[in-house]
Amino acid sequence: MEFKIITDLSVLPQIIETNAEELKAWLTDKMEHYNALVVTPDTIRAARDDKAALNKLRTALEERRKEVKRQCMAPYEAFEQKYKELLALIDAPIASIDSQVKAFEEQEQQEKYGKIRQYFEEITKELDFRIDLDRILDPKWKNKTNSIEKICRKLFDDVERIKADRRELVEYYTGSPHYTAIMDCYMQGYDKACALAYAAALIQQEQRQRALQQPVSEPEPAPPPEDVPLPEPPEQVQPAPDEPCITGMFRVTGTKSQIIALRDFMRQNQIQFEVVKQ
Repeated sequence: MEFKIITDLSVLPQIIETNAEELKAWLTDKMEHYNALVVTPDTIRAARDDKAALNKLRTALEERRKEVKRQCMAPYEAFEQKYKELLALIDAPIASIDSQVKAFEEQEQQEKYGKIRQYFEEITKELDFRIDLDRILDPKWKNKTNSIEKICRKLFDDVERIKADRRELVEYYTGSPHYTAIMDCYMQGYDKACALAYAAALIQQEQRQRALQQPVSEPEPAPPPEDVPLPEPPEQVQPAPDEPCITGMFRVTGTKSQIIALRDFMRQNQIQFEVVKQ
């Protein structure tokens, strides 16, 4: 059945006629005096009287507005009350049906969760550590589009990943003083990258503490240099008085000290030589 409005709403006044324009002109003229009013110690009493008169005028205008609103809203408020009574009659069965549907859906979800947990316990019963199902279970498992088969496949992959990650961490950090803390970090979120970063931070912190606690050792004094015997000066060869001078070219190979010794030898024996730079 259709809800009908029997009253002809077109007869309601579209405009509420008043003398607002006439009153506006009168107020504009009167308010010029008050807008230009300067309060002084001599006129403060009169200013208070003016303010009281203006407040009284404002209150009178507000009362007229509220009276018109009450008169205009009276038929609507009566209409709204009847309208809400009709809605209440419809809302009652809606709420009843909704609660029953939700109860049915919750029961379906509990049955679905029970099957998921049963499968989870089956694939984890041989483990020597505990995995929290609710931490790895996808929150979207309640959606009807996610079948139990799909959810169980995802659970199996997650359990295998956790087993592999945990085995790797155990093998790597067994014997470490941080072993328990690292494993606890991993088991909180089953995130290997997070656990490795936490382990690196712990090890770095331990190294800094060791460096601070280790006493600074004095550098060992260098051993005194051993006395290196100076090379014996080469024996000077005196040229024969009648022996003519000749010119020859040589290319020699030796250490720097040997080349210097050769140079000194030639100088001591008055052998003229020229250094050729390549």
